[in-house]
Amino acid sequence: MFNGNGRRRSLGKSKAKARRVNFHHDPYDRKVMKMIALGKSTDFICGATGLTESQVNYRATLLPLKRAMVRSGNDPITYTLMRDERVGKIVMYHMDRLLDKHRLV
Repeated sequence: MFNGNGRRRSLGKSKAKARRVNFHHDPYDRKVMKMIALGKSTDFICGATGLTESQVNYRATLLPLKRAMVRSGNDPITYTLMRDERVGKIVMYHMDRLLDKHRLV
């Protein structure tokens, strides 16, 4: 679709208004922080929050925890999750269901 100026009009979500990032008090930024801490991809976070890739990447650079650390297991959150037996049981339950669904042995 084109607007009156001959420029392409976006059919997707509108860009979020620029504002100061506040991980301590803003629940929206805390949600992004949690997803980054869990190692979610930029595309996933963009889809879940409506932020642009640049906005997500900017928030990721502000955090002391990097997604590469989460993926490699070199952070306290991943270490704690791996040691928790309840989390291990939940992961194995879902993996067993996935194996059964795809008939993998």
